[in-house]
Amino acid sequence: MRPYVPILALLALISAPAAAQVTVLGESPAASCYQSAIAARSDAFALTDCEQALEHRQLPRRDRAATHINMGIVLLHSARFEDALASFDEAEALTVGMRGALAVNRSSALIRLGRYHDAIEQTGIAIEADEANLADAWFNRAMALERLGDIPGAYLALTRALEERPGWPMAEREMQRFSVEDGS
Repeated sequence: MRPYVPILALLALISAPAAAQVTVLGESPAASCYQSAIAARSDAFALTDCEQALEHRQLPRRDRAATHINMGIVLLHSARFEDALASFDEAEALTVGMRGALAVNRSSALIRLGRYHDAIEQTGIAIEADEANLADAWFNRAMALERLGDIPGAYLALTRALEERPGWPMAEREMQRFSVEDGS
């Protein structure tokens, strides 16, 4: 098992919030589920791999939690946002770790559901966890703040995302939409 690796998904009209999957190695349905999450797959085969992985009773607890996270990401790509949240809840019930990854993923689903305040709360949890997902958390916060009309806050959050991950093309592309005016 390796640390979390951030992935991105596309969403019409606005940039997609960032998500973080968890690595599962080997040749197994759990590893296939992980690969589907990385590849941003949303087809029935991707979901079947995840479901088959979770049917194996001998799947270690951490891999089971990781598979629930990865299945949630596949569900995000399938526009099944409520189901994705339920999958993230299953992962959390299995482990006390992965707090930042879970919060980033929840914030992605909540943004897509239009629950921007809840998404911001989740990004706060991810930022507090101070894990490898900080750039993703700040990016998601920027997307939620922008949707709430807090343009200065969104700009500052996007700036923080780029501080955490300099040169991130998706964040740089979003930053180009802003213009800073001298207030004097």
